[in-house]
Amino acid sequence: MSKILIVDDTADNVKLIKAMIKSVATEIEVAVDGEEALNKITNSDYDIILLDIMLPKISGIDVLKRVREKDIDIPIIVMTAYGSEELAVETLREGGDDYLINKPIRTEDLLEAINKALEKRKAKNLEDDFTNEDAYSMVSEFENNLR
Repeated sequence: MSKILIVDDTADNVKLIKAMIKSVATEIEVAVDGEEALNKITNSDYDIILLDIMLPKISGIDVLKRVREKDIDIPIIVMTAYGSEELAVETLREGGDDYLINKPIRTEDLLEAINKALEKRKAKNLEDDFTNEDAYSMVSEFENNLR
């Protein structure tokens, strides 16, 4: 289970997304514009962010850029109803972990994107925790077992 931030300015979309993700989220927070999103992201710890592109004050793309500039390592799934191939490429180039088009989004697509992003983050955390010392220890243990 995860703490998820939904960034979307449309109440009906937020309500729908909340219903879709309740099986994978222990806590859900909402930001209704890019400025509020950046404040929440900076001051709280989320497992994943679901980010709309078309937002008041600061666009979703600019939120994505600023989060990555601050080196905040959090999976971000970008969602939009106004997608294009060019926007998808820009989103991924700027550090988005996935790109979902055609809101309303299908539940299966959203849950698959969330699970994929969380698995990727979990693998990265395990990789970061695995040190050379761990490797030497494992090799030594393996060699001792061979004797």
